[in-house]
Amino acid sequence: MPELPEIICRAREMREALVGKTIRGIEVLQPKCLNVPPERFVESLTGGVIEDIINHGKWVFVETTRGYLLLNMGMGGEILLVTRDTLPEKHRLIFDFDDETCLSINFWWFGYAHYTPLDALDTHAMT
Repeated sequence: MPELPEIICRAREMREALVGKTIRGIEVLQPKCLNVPPERFVESLTGGVIEDIINHGKWVFVETTRGYLLLNMGMGGEILLVTRDTLPEKHRLIFDFDDETCLSINFWWFGYAHYTPLDALDTHAMT
């Protein structure tokens, strides 16, 4: 299970690499990690520009112009910025960006990727 210092570092690394990127598409390979149906998740975040990334406890909050992506790595996993040509074999979610890079997310045991509208972050249940 990732500890808080690792989550803080990961959020910082993600902020440095991802702020300003536009989400061009999303591929969901493990729908059970989502809090909304896959179609809504994809529709809600696609086209959004990443504005900020912070950690909130063991969650990583990715603020976009279309809402929040909230990530919890559960028992561990990988968040990798790659190209489609260098995707790892195992992944649960792929976020394609306008610059031809993509974010590959793999949860080792359990993990969450939640969508929350911009005006509903304070009501989101962190479960």
